[in-house]
Amino acid sequence: MGYFFLILFVVFILWPLIRVGYKIYCAQKQARKAYEQFFNGTFGGESRENPHSPRQPEPEAPPQHKKKIPKDVGEYVDFKEERLSAEELRARDEAAQKARKSFKAEKQITDIEWEDI
Repeated sequence: MGYFFLILFVVFILWPLIRVGYKIYCAQKQARKAYEQFFNGTFGGESRENPHSPRQPEPEAPPQHKKKIPKDVGEYVDFKEERLSAEELRARDEAAQKARKSFKAEKQITDIEWEDI
């Protein structure tokens, strides 16, 4: 009878605890590896450099390309901001109020009725 309880204990208590612990260990290991890759700058499967090996020079930046459209092509438009007078502001506000009052909301058109099956 004691062996039966021992087997039940191992199968239903000890084994699930071991599995959960292993899953947590794997998640921590994966997170640690991702942090190391982030801080060491090794993305895309590149291997980490040996800290004792001499550093290789960085590749030079690609040459700058000329602009496709030169600066003298096209037009430059100069603008200046004009202030509205108090009368113009009032007229604009009145026109906006009038437009809001004349607005009529239409019913939404549906082309099909929903049926539960």
